[in-house]
Amino acid sequence: MAILTLPSFAKINWTLDILGRRSDGYHELRTIYQTVGLADTVSMELTTLPGIDVACDGAGVEGGPSNLAYRAAEAFFEETGLAHQTGVRIWIRKTIPAGGGLGGGSSNAATTLIGLEHLAGLRLPDSTRFAIARRLGADVPLFLVGGTVLGVGRGDEVYGLADAPVTSLVIANPGVHIPTADVFRRFDSQLTAPDPVARLHSFVSALRFRDSQLSVGNDLEAAVMRDYPEVGEARASLLGAGAVRAWMTGSGASVVGIFEEAGAAVSAAEHLGEHGLWARAVETIDQSAYLAALGI
Repeated sequence: MAILTLPSFAKINWTLDILGRRSDGYHELRTIYQTVGLADTVSMELTTLPGIDVACDGAGVEGGPSNLAYRAAEAFFEETGLAHQTGVRIWIRKTIPAGGGLGGGSSNAATTLIGLEHLAGLRLPDSTRFAIARRLGADVPLFLVGGTVLGVGRGDEVYGLADAPVTSLVIANPGVHIPTADVFRRFDSQLTAPDPVARLHSFVSALRFRDSQLSVGNDLEAAVMRDYPEVGEARASLLGAGAVRAWMTGSGASVVGIFEEAGAAVSAAEHLGEHGLWARAVETIDQSAYLAALGI
């Protein structure tokens, strides 16, 4: 059968504001996501025999039932009733650092859902797609939208926004693993929480007026950097390499720097790499380019 290969893009969080703890134990978030030009590759092929097989070349990333792409395929087959008629082989080539706050696993899951629709020659209703995505994880739904995306609730209720201006970025990852649950516990232990949603309003206003001076930041950053100095050092390295602004994305450990032009971003990433820090120069990907790349 034919093999379909699709890019599986990373995301950053321009803003991440924590409003407090919800009754279900999760935290109420207001965040603005952005898809960027750093991508894994997901290849898949339908098989005549039922079953799901996922292989992944990323260190520390399992290919079995704990993998989000596996779970996405499982959910797709259950929803479509194809589970007893066909199966799928999935190969994931990792470029996005695992556990870095860049949504790599969530993106792989969304790309798998989209790819299986292509291979099966059908399209799930949007409501079903998003319901599956939300069950898989809070970051998965944004990858069904792409571009600049508002996330509310746990971050899983998403709304497409006007695209942010094309921006040259460097993403740096210090190589430390930071469990998300621990990050939120550290945040809850802070005596003074940041002022909620101020950045979000400022950011959306900047989009409205096409302002390149976007207000960025992350309420979780201080709690993480207090106990993981490597993250703060990576941020300082970005600023030292010429970033206009730099901040942590998601729950870490990756940090993002804004550069005034693409050449400066490339030079900075090369410089940081020569000094032992994983770093990549990327640009933002708007919604139309994102959807086109996935054939949606």
